[in-house]
Amino acid sequence: MRYTRSLLVSSLLFIFALLPATAGGAASTDPAAEEMGPPITSPELAVRPDAPQMDLDLGSPRGTLLRTFFPAINRINRGEGDIEQAWAHVLATMQWEDVLSEAEARRAAMQLLEVFDKLGEITEEQLPSDQVLRDADVSRFVFFPQPEHHADLWEALRAFDRWPDGQIVLERTEAGWQFSAQTVAGIDRLAESMAPLPPKHLAAQVVTDDGVAQLLGLLGPTFEFTPWWGWLALLGLIFAGLAVGKIAGAVLQKMADRLRRRGWAVRAVVFEDAARPLSLACLTFGLTLGVQVFVHIEDDSSLEAFVANTLTLLYLIALGWFLFNLVDVIDLSLRRVTETTHNKVDDMIVPLIRKALRIFIVVIFIMVIAQNVFELNITGWLAGLGIAGLAVSLAAQDSIRNLFGSLTVFFDKPFAVGDMITFNGTTGTVEEIGFRSTKQRLFTGAVVTVPNMKFIDNAVENVTRRQTIRRVMNITITYDTPVEKIEQAVQILKDILHSEAIAAPFDMEETPPRVFFNEFNADSLNIMAIYWYVLDADKEQDWWGYNAHLHQVNVQVFQRFQEAGIDFAFPTRTLYLAGDKDRQLSFRLLRGRDRAEGNGEPAVQ
Repeated sequence: MRYTRSLLVSSLLFIFALLPATAGGAASTDPAAEEMGPPITSPELAVRPDAPQMDLDLGSPRGTLLRTFFPAINRINRGEGDIEQAWAHVLATMQWEDVLSEAEARRAAMQLLEVFDKLGEITEEQLPSDQVLRDADVSRFVFFPQPEHHADLWEALRAFDRWPDGQIVLERTEAGWQFSAQTVAGIDRLAESMAPLPPKHLAAQVVTDDGVAQLLGLLGPTFEFTPWWGWLALLGLIFAGLAVGKIAGAVLQKMADRLRRRGWAVRAVVFEDAARPLSLACLTFGLTLGVQVFVHIEDDSSLEAFVANTLTLLYLIALGWFLFNLVDVIDLSLRRVTETTHNKVDDMIVPLIRKALRIFIVVIFIMVIAQNVFELNITGWLAGLGIAGLAVSLAAQDSIRNLFGSLTVFFDKPFAVGDMITFNGTTGTVEEIGFRSTKQRLFTGAVVTVPNMKFIDNAVENVTRRQTIRRVMNITITYDTPVEKIEQAVQILKDILHSEAIAAPFDMEETPPRVFFNEFNADSLNIMAIYWYVLDADKEQDWWGYNAHLHQVNVQVFQRFQEAGIDFAFPTRTLYLAGDKDRQLSFRLLRGRDRAEGNGEPAVQ
């Protein structure tokens, strides 16, 4: 499955090799278009005449086109006869030696054929003889544009807001009538400007006996002239690249396992990181060899550029993938260094360095690919970042706040990786501090992700950095406890907290234990005991030691109070009833007013 993506890219390359190259772009205005006058009726579509002979006739424009160029290039398209001789006849009709290479001249001939396919029927009446031109003392014949034959083409291109960019001119030379050097050099612009027009000969030629060959010719020279064994060679080399890449990856993985068993972890990581990128590089190399069998790939500029860009892209991806993986080597090396130190800031820096390096590599390779493969203007992009930065900053305010929050954590150091902190009512251990958030492992085992911007405005309690744990004990006894027992309870607590076993983790000089009878509660008498448990500096977390000490204190207090007969109080409420014989409610009703009035009634008691 790991080779599926590479195989997909290769398949796309194979499919695009079968497609015709299309041209587009803006065309310039030809002055001849303004001189043509009103449009005339379009000529009927017809098949271009093919001369049966293969004689080289350059004695007139008629002989150059109808008796030499068309017959020779048709035989090339059909693969009939001596192909090299046919190419020699085609090149003889063109003045190409001083302006193009032979490969470029062949491509120009195919583009010239594309233009002729869009001009409609070419008859002998359109091509004067050499004698006519000599009588007129003319050594230069403009075949295109001709107002009486090509006016419909202007009407068709007007719908696309285009005009033909160039001319087709034949000139009399020492060798005979040939396409001029200006025509040959500028045929690509002319073909590009007429790209929106459909070929006029396509519909008629498809129904002929040799229509398949003609149609294949329209797909481009690469598809037309590449033999069947070329396609098989490409498929075989793709398969060979996949096989070699898989074998190379397996060998590197075995070497990595062997190095790891020997204790060379860093070297092992290097081989592991190189395994998959090397597989992609092997596949790309197989594609590079495979496309070499396409003999005429250089005759199609669009396909040639596509193949070159695709191979460059694959090589760059393999290289970038390898460098991206090599960040693991730097990360492992830095972790080994930080393990030898007790500074927790190092543990915070290593993940940040790893992420920063990977982001840097991704950004750099995106720019390299954009400039070298897609030929984009990186300078313009960078200049536009100033304007886009404002919009991004407005849309990503929270992300920027998180970044500043991480800087605050990094420089102010309120906590480090491995510290136990209490934040927003949750207590846990810090596992990772990133650019955007901090991960905290709770005692329940769950991981809480806190955005770093929260640490800017809220308080964080670093439990790990406290030097002591203060405990406030409130021991309640009943109200019917005599004063002597109260004093005894206070003394028992002092004796326990000053005993050798219990007082071992206390700082008896700076923070000795304190015991007081301090409060009359609603249902109990309160004795408060305060002591400070000093944490062990050699241990990162002494929480469990503190809980074990707390257990010892509680057991001794319970045991000593039970031996002294001192009862612990619990929430109670006492009711006094008027009819209770054990606890009578006495009252006296004085009737002093009645006695003062002289009624002689005694007072009621």
